[in-house]
Amino acid sequence: MSNLFSRLVQSCGTPVLSPINNIIIQLHATNAEEITLGIRLYIQNMLEHRAPESTWYKAHDIDAFVVLCGGPFILATSSLLYVLDPVDDDECQGRLRKTIASP
Repeated sequence: MSNLFSRLVQSCGTPVLSPINNIIIQLHATNAEEITLGIRLYIQNMLEHRAPESTWYKAHDIDAFVVLCGGPFILATSSLLYVLDPVDDDECQGRLRKTIASP
């Protein structure tokens, strides 16, 4: 079990049932640093899964994407789905640049 998930399980607050493990987790008891770390790991894993040996994104792109999301995981997920939708890496790179350049 991940450290973040362990902390979620141990904290108190409004419970949410994890259908995977039937464990009650407390979403709002997570601090901003853990949320940011979770979003960063999600973005890195999705990019590496989509393009394991690709050079169309760099570490600073991931940093900018995390800052852009600012906390809401659904924003990170939706934005990343938009970026990764095309089959062509050049189009993915263009969408990533456009997304992280947005105010």
